[in-house]
Amino acid sequence: MTEAVLNLERLPQQSATALVVPSSGTAVFDILNALETALGSQLSAFEGMSGNAMCHALKHAPGLRNPFARGDIPDLAILVEVTRTWAPRAEEQDIDTLLETCLAEAWELPTEPLADALIGRPEQTWALRHALSEGVKHAGHLFAFDLAFERGTLTDFLDHMRSALPVKFPELQICDFGHYGDGGVHFNLSRPGGPPSDLAAYETRLRDWVIDITVRQFGGSFSAEHGVGRKNQAYFDAYTPAPIKRLNKVLKTATSPAPLGAARFH
Repeated sequence: MTEAVLNLERLPQQSATALVVPSSGTAVFDILNALETALGSQLSAFEGMSGNAMCHALKHAPGLRNPFARGDIPDLAILVEVTRTWAPRAEEQDIDTLLETCLAEAWELPTEPLADALIGRPEQTWALRHALSEGVKHAGHLFAFDLAFERGTLTDFLDHMRSALPVKFPELQICDFGHYGDGGVHFNLSRPGGPPSDLAAYETRLRDWVIDITVRQFGGSFSAEHGVGRKNQAYFDAYTPAPIKRLNKVLKTATSPAPLGAARFH
């Protein structure tokens, strides 16, 4: 690394959060589009959390409060956050009311995208989101994928995998969560009871299958945030077009000629 850019942002002075339950997978982005239109840059988070991931978080951290009515955890919930970088002003709508108003407007959309919405205190709402990783880690042997898609195809991929995975790998449980607002998902697959006896071969079969569907069927990326690295090298080699590989090599040679890191850009 030869250069870094540091962006300074004002700290939020106000925040409001809600857990939104979409009426279907396809409704997720109807909700997102409505909130982006109404809120603009004040919409600061749109985090998808699967029911399985939330269940494991609540089991692993018994101090967490289950926010859902009667304790019934939905198949999917979205953590929505609105923030402002200024202190409350007398002449403007308070931030909690702003979020409630925007969700009420989304509720009235012709597509009926909302099944439920729960306004909550930000620290309690984020506590559930932040507990997901540890909860999923303790649910069984974890196979983690860091995937990204065009926003319109993310939920199509997840719907497909909820049908296809039980046929191909019935012993695995999908415990996904991620940054739905930018098309990213931590596609976690948990194997209760521990790893298989043939772990290396099993993981190769699983990764080959998931990533082939990701790239070929849904036009997604096998590495959303974490670079190439050892686990993704074979998929970089297999799925990256030759012109992109050549460009990668030129950039790597020009900016970082030393043999640092595990990735090979050819």
